[in-house]
Amino acid sequence: MTATLLSQSIGFHYFNPSQRMEWLAMMPFAFEGIRKEVQAQLAIRVLAEKRIDPSPLYLDDIREKYGNLAIRSAYQKADEWVVEELLG
Repeated sequence: MTATLLSQSIGFHYFNPSQRMEWLAMMPFAFEGIRKEVQAQLAIRVLAEKRIDPSPLYLDDIREKYGNLAIRSAYQKADEWVVEELLG
């Protein structure tokens, strides 16, 4: 929830149309529950109202690619994926 609220705050206060900003939205793993999914979708809708369109990264894609990883390993792969996307 902190990351969701933080991204909304950043979107509201630092959006400048002349800046080229890339936004990534990490969609939670299924095991994190429906509440996290709903919060992530809400954050995307709120940002969309400010004309901010984040690219979603569906974390369950990691488990599909690498199998049923331990939670720590799944989040480590998620971190690596985010860095790849930001550098890419």
